[in-house]
Amino acid sequence: MGDRYKDSRDKKTIPIIRVGTVVSAIDVKKTGRIQCRIEGYDGPDITDANLPYCVPLIPKFLNIQPKEGEIVFIFQYESRQIAKYSEFQTQRFWIGPVISEITKLNFDPEKNARSLMSDGQLKLTNPVGKDFEGSYPNRLDISLQGRNNADLIFKDKGEQNENGEIWIRAGKFIDTPERNKFNNRDLGYIQLKYGGEQLKRTTEEKVITNYIYDNVTTLINVKINTSSLAGETLAGDLTPDEYNLNVGDTVVEIKVTNISDNSEIGSLPSTIFPDRGSALIGAYAFIEPFKIGNWKLKSNANEVLQKYGGAEGITNQVVFFKGAKKEVKKTIKVIKLVPDKDKKSSVLNFVANKINLISHDGEHTFDLTNPEKLITDDVQEKINNGAHPLVYGDKLVEFLEYVKRYVALHTHAYHGVPATDALNKINVLNFDLDSILNKNINSN
Repeated sequence: MGDRYKDSRDKKTIPIIRVGTVVSAIDVKKTGRIQCRIEGYDGPDITDANLPYCVPLIPKFLNIQPKEGEIVFIFQYESRQIAKYSEFQTQRFWIGPVISEITKLNFDPEKNARSLMSDGQLKLTNPVGKDFEGSYPNRLDISLQGRNNADLIFKDKGEQNENGEIWIRAGKFIDTPERNKFNNRDLGYIQLKYGGEQLKRTTEEKVITNYIYDNVTTLINVKINTSSLAGETLAGDLTPDEYNLNVGDTVVEIKVTNISDNSEIGSLPSTIFPDRGSALIGAYAFIEPFKIGNWKLKSNANEVLQKYGGAEGITNQVVFFKGAKKEVKKTIKVIKLVPDKDKKSSVLNFVANKINLISHDGEHTFDLTNPEKLITDDVQEKINNGAHPLVYGDKLVEFLEYVKRYVALHTHAYHGVPATDALNKINVLNFDLDSILNKNINSN
């Protein structure tokens, strides 16, 4: 090992700032003290254990600790050597660690970190890659960066823009050895912004039109199930190409009933067809003779609904006869949020695959205060699976509007008979209640 400071010692001076390699970063008293070896000063006759402690210059309010093998800058009280080895008795202070490149935050060993300096042996690399932008703070941002894949950024918005913005991010880059590719897939972050337009609540009128079909007497129920080669039943809304790919047999079952007494008028027992195309042809041939009078048709196959009811049939999942229909209109007030150009506002965005809003005294008892991890992986899995999903407010309102219309507008063919199959009833019965639940935001 060369003597980097020989000229200084010959002149009886000591550099005020030196570079030390961390040999021990463990201090059981948690004061932040470390032990460093200064090249050219701490000779082989001084063991690592006998090296003096270096006191941190970084305030205790910031918890930053170098790793063994990294380098730091060392400061001492004296700038002049009084006696041989007397500098070992003076107090040392450290600040660091020295990180040569932004992608080396996790660990930057001594030889690599020295590439920042004039006597560095390695050449600095350029971390900018095809998808580098966004992985790290911009030049004028103020930030706190973790060793690993997280940071806190106070965004610089330019001299002419006074709006404030803070980011807290986890998973900012894709976890590769290069650590330089922005994670645009599942980055988790909290974004607090101020200065955008405030939203104000307004109402506007909206006309809703329903159609009521009276006196339906015949129900045609068509089930068409196509299986995959693995024996799984495929969904009824696939494209023809999707059905033709790796499919097995198609089974058709049709039942025609009289609605007033539920008596059977006709049926096609489960019939196997070699492919879906021939199954549809067979189904259409059976259905046609029963499309007389006041009929309605239900099916799990979009092709059947499309043929007899068009796009409206697929939307409502039911098709009615082509007779006269009553048009019922109702005007409702819809709440809308629109920008208020005259007022600023603040916005808080939470973005992640899973968002959990958990309280200590909620319905579920989760261990939320693990001293090392706060929430462990096992508890996280319990939260993801056991906490209650929140609802989509607009979807809930949509369903309640359907219920209100049904209550207000439903009719009966005559006393004691179920309500007629008006569109408002169909909307209520066919509404997917599961769609109200937000599977990605949970609470206890």
